[in-house]
Formats: sequence, structure tokens, C-alpha cells
Amino acid sequence: MLRTLNSYFNFAQIALDNTLLNNYEIGCSIFDEHAHRSIGLFFAVPVRLMVADRQFHRAAQILAYAKALP
Repeated sequence: MLRTLNSYFNFAQIALDNTLLNNYEIGCSIFDEHAHRSIGLFFAVPVRLMVADRQFHRAAQILAYAKALP
């Protein structure tokens, strides 16, 4: 089962976080990307970064640590 790790309105940020998690061998998927683009209201439909239940806590710790760095 997949859980939402974070929601984004910025494609650059979700791409960076996705790459970071992939470097740590955490499989993740981007959901709602097409709805976000096709509606044209980028601020209305967030894109979700999904990870497996068993990797959720590790992925959250990695992203929290990365955002805490200067």
C-alpha cells in the first residue's frame, strides 16, 4: 500500500525529492501529475509523492534532514 509522503505545487521540488529518495533506494511514485498539468491551475491541484508503507518513516526522515540543511 502506498502513502502520501508530501504534496507539492512545484514540479522542480517534487523532482528533486523523488531523485533524492531514489538515490537512497526508496521507491516512490508521483501521483496526479497529469491532472495538475491538464487543468491549467497549477495552484489548485497538488502533485503527491507516494511511498510504500514499509519505507514511509525512512523517507520522511531523509526529506526532513535534507530540508534542514542550509
